[in-house]
Formats: sequence, C-alpha cells, structure tokens
Amino acid sequence: MTTAAYKYPFVAYDSRETIGNIITDNDCNKKTTHNGIHYILGCSSCDEKAIIEAYDGDGLLPEELDPFEGIVVDQGTVYRVVGGEGRILKEKQRKDNHFAIGSGAMIALAAMDLGLSAKDAVKQAITRDTCTGGKVRSFNICNGN
Repeated sequence: MTTAAYKYPFVAYDSRETIGNIITDNDCNKKTTHNGIHYILGCSSCDEKAIIEAYDGDGLLPEELDPFEGIVVDQGTVYRVVGGEGRILKEKQRKDNHFAIGSGAMIALAAMDLGLSAKDAVKQAITRDTCTGGKVRSFNICNGN
C-alpha cells in the first residue's frame, strides 16, 4: 500500500511498493504527472493508466479494477479520490483540512493533528506501518515542486 498526506501547502508520500507483505521496491516514485495534473494513487501500478484516463474522461473505471484511493492535485486544488464499483469519485479538499490516505493514514493523520507537517507525518507512518517505507517525497501544491 502506501501513505500519502496533505497539509496545506504540501503533499507528502512514501516510496515503498509492496505486493501483499512483500516489499518489491523501496524507491518507487508514486507521483505521476499527466497533462499538468499530479496523481498519488494507492493502487497497483498497472492500474494507474486506467485511473488517470477515467479522471480525465467520464469517471468510469473498468469493473475489474480493485478499489483504490488517492490524492490528485489539479490546477492547485487538492482532491481526495476513491474508486470502486466502476466509478471514480473526487472530493475537493479545503486548505485548512489535512488528510491522509493509505495503510499508514491513521498514523499520519494523528501526527498532523499534533502539529507535524505532511512530510513528518509520513515519516511517523514509516515507523509503525510495514507497508510504508523508503524515502519520503513531497511537493508544494502552489508551484508543483
């Protein structure tokens, strides 16, 4: 799985990729940019293309796609996205409302509630969640870096 966190103006995410309880990559860049839109998705990497096409298009997903969640930054606006049952749904996030997704989401959310940044919240998730690990990457939603 993954851990990604949003606390204005940053989105942070880990770099561990797993299949079940097996670590397959500890240096995976989970941010994909397509047509200027940034995607951090908690899904199988082979599903990313279908999810991005659905987001850009009619919101319909292949029925066989596993449920997923993600963070999408579209023209400086942050969305929590979820997918399942053939549809992708997005919820616009407020600047004052931090949130997290993935297997370490509860840990990251609690860390941000205690005042930590998104990046430090993901670092905390790494200490407790076996599916979260590797490097912590982050970017500023205001300038995309």
